[in-house]
Amino acid sequence: MVESDESARSENGLTGEENCGGEAVGEMEDDEDENGNRLKSKRTRSALKLDSMLDASVFYPTEQEFQDPVEYIRSIQTAASATGICKVRPPESWRANLQNRIKGSWRIQTRVQPVHKLVNREHEAAGMQFGFGIGPVFTVEQFKAFADGYKSSWANKKHEEVVANCSASYEDGAISSNSEAEMVEHDFWCVVGSGKEALSVLYANDIHSSELEGGGFESFSSQSGSCSSVHGAAVSEQSLRDKNPWNINSLTNRDETLLRFVGRDRNVRLKGVCEPWMYFGMLFSTFCWHTEDHNLYSINFMHTGGQKVWYGIAQSDSTGFERVFRSVHQAKFPRAKNVFYDLNTMVTPQQLIEAGVKIHRVIQSEGDFIVTFPGAYHAGFSTGFNCAEAVNFALPEWLSFGEIAEKRARLCGKKLLFTNEELVFRLFHQQRTNFQVPRSCALEFQKVLDRVINRELAERGECERLFGAGVMRAEPANGASCYQCGSSCFLSCVVTRVRGIRSGRRMMCLKHGKAAARAGTLRGADDEQSPKKSFQVLLFASTQRLQRMKRSSLELVNGGVCEREREQIATE
Repeated sequence: MVESDESARSENGLTGEENCGGEAVGEMEDDEDENGNRLKSKRTRSALKLDSMLDASVFYPTEQEFQDPVEYIRSIQTAASATGICKVRPPESWRANLQNRIKGSWRIQTRVQPVHKLVNREHEAAGMQFGFGIGPVFTVEQFKAFADGYKSSWANKKHEEVVANCSASYEDGAISSNSEAEMVEHDFWCVVGSGKEALSVLYANDIHSSELEGGGFESFSSQSGSCSSVHGAAVSEQSLRDKNPWNINSLTNRDETLLRFVGRDRNVRLKGVCEPWMYFGMLFSTFCWHTEDHNLYSINFMHTGGQKVWYGIAQSDSTGFERVFRSVHQAKFPRAKNVFYDLNTMVTPQQLIEAGVKIHRVIQSEGDFIVTFPGAYHAGFSTGFNCAEAVNFALPEWLSFGEIAEKRARLCGKKLLFTNEELVFRLFHQQRTNFQVPRSCALEFQKVLDRVINRELAERGECERLFGAGVMRAEPANGASCYQCGSSCFLSCVVTRVRGIRSGRRMMCLKHGKAAARAGTLRGADDEQSPKKSFQVLLFASTQRLQRMKRSSLELVNGGVCEREREQIATE
């Protein structure tokens, strides 16, 4: 990929033999017998339950099957979602023709990850906040040199001790072709599980591909109407898809996917969701247990470098996973209500397996795709320097998972990237495009749309009783969002006059607008006036329109609503 530059290691005051966080790498603590004689560590692969994990699904599509990514993912979904995550190994012909666009001159911001504190951090019980601090800025070439040096130092010094103390892990002779990954995996969970060995590494994650010349794939620019090319030639988005259907830059814009309808009126393309993020890892760089935002699908491609070890929990086992997660962490940190969203916390395979939770494991190598499915928890780490790129997408089968995720996010106070309201309403009105909800998803779509409309109508009824004449129709407010929960105010909003801010008013969703009016605690609100005067409800879609949509939703997805009726609904 890029040539190592030995001098780059010292530019940021770090060398491959140093701990990235400034902490010395400590000794593994071994047990002693009653006479003080040193015993082998009991933290073998077997004791750590690393050999008790199940294999995640792995697929090897033919060249013909690989032509359509959406159709192929649909074809494997039943088997693959049963393990939460899966690996897709592209045909050799595709891999051979893929051009490497990663540049050593790209500058990347790193973060410091205290790996030994991902499970054990007792200081948080005292209210101290835990997170990943800002690390040095490297070029990709410099980061690779640093990561290679660090791994070499670990292999020559620390790993030798670990293997010697845990030799029982490898005595059965069953070492696979992924033996390096297995040995690194053992070291990783020894450090994470015990928490006694100070170890910090660097991870350059969540870097928007637009900051790195469009990322590792050719990228389409919706503004210019063309895409960037490694040779500088501009091609259309359709040509980009035809040339490489698995280019993740175009995946969310395909006719069969749903996220292309999000944020159109706001000219919004959600970074990391609709547009890819880049990731640069080193030995032990970790992505902690999480589900994707909104329970979306995700796809991750390894451009170059060392392997990643992935772990997946099927959506059907998510309740058991969360029970273990809470018992390990929230019992210690009861105020951490967003612990599932923090992306900085782990639980070990041993803790999960002993509680009866099934973990599925797969190793990603250069040129492999990893697909995660809606509602599946996943985590993992790198075995050395690597570069990957990932994006989210949504197929029609995702709709009910998205509804569950939105409800949960609201309860936890997590800000939403978009709302199901916006998405299902845009889907309803896409009769002028090639998109059509598949027959297999039609009933589910109708149910989701019904629930969205029923919830909106119920909220409106309460607002009418609370605000009376303060409820009125209005033109849609592009980009309007609730200042409290961040959700898009797509169908309606509550507006209140607030002193001390430039606009003089503040927008909220109906739920938080009602709460603010009833509590009378909105900072800066005109408390001298009653809620009917100081609060106003704006309806961006008429109640009659919602009711007509509700009646015709099932017929629409089945093709039973005539063009005239659709147009009438759209203009109401």
